[in-house]
Amino acid sequence: MSSDAEWERFCGVLGKRAWLDDRRFASRAARLAHVEELDRLVGEWTASRTDYEVMRLLQDAGIAAGVVQNVEDQMQRDPQLAARRFFEEIEHVKKGRVVATGIPLGLTGTPGKTGLAGAPVGQDTDYVFGAVLGLTREEIQQYIDTGAIECVKD
Repeated sequence: MSSDAEWERFCGVLGKRAWLDDRRFASRAARLAHVEELDRLVGEWTASRTDYEVMRLLQDAGIAAGVVQNVEDQMQRDPQLAARRFFEEIEHVKKGRVVATGIPLGLTGTPGKTGLAGAPVGQDTDYVFGAVLGLTREEIQQYIDTGAIECVKD
């Protein structure tokens, strides 16, 4: 706990107000000196609760807390990621439709969207350097040969 006020709220959430008068936990230094005992006691309290329940209870008391998430948690149970539409379905050139992380910025006026995924590096080399920039096929090949441009490898 970063402050005595936060420690007091923590003890309240756990229903362990007696810890406030316990010499082993009376100060941050004392709590650190007895961290193994404190960890065991907190573990007993959390054992009968889900990780999300513990997180909610602590957050509701103004204590910074979060669960350690795996990808399934992030995709199916994280309300913040869901609200921000963090994951999106996209088309992959080899795998078909897949779920992937989307554009990290939630711009309202110009929302982004991931395009086709899985394209090899250099797939658009001829179009960009030829049609857009006006280089000849020979010039493009010279840049490929020197390594300045990477092209699709079959």
